[in-house]
Amino acid sequence: MADGDMSRRVTGTYQSYTMVIRDGRPLRNKFSLEKTAFEFIDPDTAVTDFFDTDQLMSVYYPQIETLIKERTGAALAVTMDNPFIAERVVGSRHQAEQVAVDESRKTTN
Repeated sequence: MADGDMSRRVTGTYQSYTMVIRDGRPLRNKFSLEKTAFEFIDPDTAVTDFFDTDQLMSVYYPQIETLIKERTGAALAVTMDNPFIAERVVGSRHQAEQVAVDESRKTTN
């Protein structure tokens, strides 16, 4: 892709896998940013509808950026993507078609 081209390129093939997903909250004390690179927290939020993109961007993103700065000591935190943009409805549940995180300087500047 040319420099600045933000179009998505899909390589490879999709495969379905059956995965067991468990609730990690009962083990919350075993996780920390320093040891496991994530932690369970119970932050308050003013968001009333997590499927409302406008509300996510205007309310939740700033809250999360502040939370990340407070928890990590970072000078800057940037929320860049909304996984619901690529969502599809499966029964009564929503799931993202693709999950990707790009933390490169090229996309954050």
